[in-house]
Amino acid sequence: MISLYHPGRTPLHRLPAGAKLLGLFALGIALFLTRDALLLGAAALAALALLLSLRVPAGLLLRQLGMTLLLLAFLVAANAWLVAPEEGLVVGLRLLTLVTAATAVTYATRPGALIAAFQGALSPFGSRGRRLAFHLGLALALVLRFIPEVLYRIRELREAMAARGIAGRPLRLVVPLAVRLLRSADEVGLALEARGYPAAEAPPPNKTKKDSP
Repeated sequence: MISLYHPGRTPLHRLPAGAKLLGLFALGIALFLTRDALLLGAAALAALALLLSLRVPAGLLLRQLGMTLLLLAFLVAANAWLVAPEEGLVVGLRLLTLVTAATAVTYATRPGALIAAFQGALSPFGSRGRRLAFHLGLALALVLRFIPEVLYRIRELREAMAARGIAGRPLRLVVPLAVRLLRSADEVGLALEARGYPAAEAPPPNKTKKDSP
């Protein structure tokens, strides 16, 4: 599986995956409970400092977050024009903080650890909790799988256009990118169906293969 995980020994790397997810959840609630631009700006700077502390190469960050930043800029401009400039600023700072913090957690945590923490949080709710955790964990795994897939497809399309002397402008990438992603999603869906997903029951935790011949 392609992953955004970047190995390291920073404090964020050493934190348990469950604590990181809980922190993101608390941050998301706190961000949407305040409209103070100074507090939101301070939170955005703190999230950026956290991301930079992971020492991910700047070029890699720009390549992988470029489209996300463009989307954020569009959302800020739309809110500023349709509602008010202050609303655009608040929305932009909230989303920038949350996206930056989530990116830092994604870079500092292995996908398997995130999924295990997510499933562990729901497992105390019995068989229904395990079933829900299994399906939501699968959904989370697919999301984590497709984030780098989108970035890879964008880079692939830009390189193909550059080889043909065509400027790889964002609007020119929309249609071929959508076609390739839909094709990838269809392939993943067929692979899951061939393996019996969605299952009626979640597999029991800590299942081993010792019964295999």
